[in-house]
Amino acid sequence: MLRRALGLTSAVLALAGCAKTPSVEIGAVLPLSGPAKAYGESIQRGLELAFEQLPPREQLRFDVTVRTEDSGSDPARGAEALARMFSAGVFAAVGGVTSDEALAMAPVADRAGRVLVSPSASSPALSGISNSFYRICPDAREEARILAVHVLEEQAIPELAVVYQDDALGRGFVAAFRDSYGGQLTPAEGTVFAVGAEDLAGVVEAVATARARARQEGRRFGVLVVALGDDLVHVVRSLRRAAPEDRLFTTSALANRVVLSALGEDAEQVRFTQTAFDLARPDEWLASFAESYELRYGSPPDYYAAHGFDALNVLVSAMRSAGARAPAELRKGMIALDNLPAATGTIRFREDNDVQKYARISLVLDGAIVPYERYRADQEKALREEKARVQAELDDLLEELQEEE
Repeated sequence: MLRRALGLTSAVLALAGCAKTPSVEIGAVLPLSGPAKAYGESIQRGLELAFEQLPPREQLRFDVTVRTEDSGSDPARGAEALARMFSAGVFAAVGGVTSDEALAMAPVADRAGRVLVSPSASSPALSGISNSFYRICPDAREEARILAVHVLEEQAIPELAVVYQDDALGRGFVAAFRDSYGGQLTPAEGTVFAVGAEDLAGVVEAVATARARARQEGRRFGVLVVALGDDLVHVVRSLRRAAPEDRLFTTSALANRVVLSALGEDAEQVRFTQTAFDLARPDEWLASFAESYELRYGSPPDYYAAHGFDALNVLVSAMRSAGARAPAELRKGMIALDNLPAATGTIRFREDNDVQKYARISLVLDGAIVPYERYRADQEKALREEKARVQAELDDLLEELQEEE
């Protein structure tokens, strides 16, 4: 019989089994309050759905329980919660939603010799940080490289103002972007802000100064924003109010239902990076996930819900692959995963435990996330159709003139 207690901060999600069936407890340390709450809640939904869809214990050959604790978006609190879980016998864990949390939690997993899977942390500082730490979203260096090429070559923007949150993701992403971008970046002075900053007047002023210089010199201009949650909303909204015409770029932090809803029209035409998560993509696994998610929650899943869903499935699949009966054996199962079907695209890990995935450019159009490749194809199609329409009108006009003659 299936027992459930879902959606609670300290929830225990349990598949009840007989005493003879081994029981494996998985921990989940998520920011269910604080600045990163929007991401933690989406990931929790994905975890809940993955748990509900686990194969029966007869197939798994073990029972699964999942214990969730709130990190409060505080790296130290998250690390303490993870340590408590491992001390209590938790087999493996999902956690490190933000890069700062992951940096604090990875050493805890290393000391305990237990696997920790981050669903969304992407700071370059996490690459190869621990034999026990894995992540299922790409390193920010991949995102930054793709975005830098897009900005300079596709958008032909030779100068960017860079506005970023002073955290592991902000520092790491901007450094990686600078390495790949062949254009001019405005000095960091005045465009770095603390998490939760309320006064962005200095940031807006610094961007305005860079914009005025670029216009005076006849160059196209854009702004790169690297921030999370409410801070991302605050910055983008402030920049839109100051100069609606600026082309804005950001990271996959935008691909969250709460963030997009809060921004509303201010998110229109913002370009950003994410993996191949596209609900319109003809993928049976993704379509099944999206359908069951919408049935469960009444709305389509976002990027982070998909990563939460995949994180639990990765751990359970690795346990089955390795026949793991001890936490140390789980790493064998993680390494053995080869193109595991997943909502965010097939999953396999490199030698440094980073996932082998690639970032793509997307944009917000009429409130929805659209892959840039599809957007460009639609634009080209519309242009061809318009040219054909104009040519047809010209042909008709010429025919009329010839008839009059």
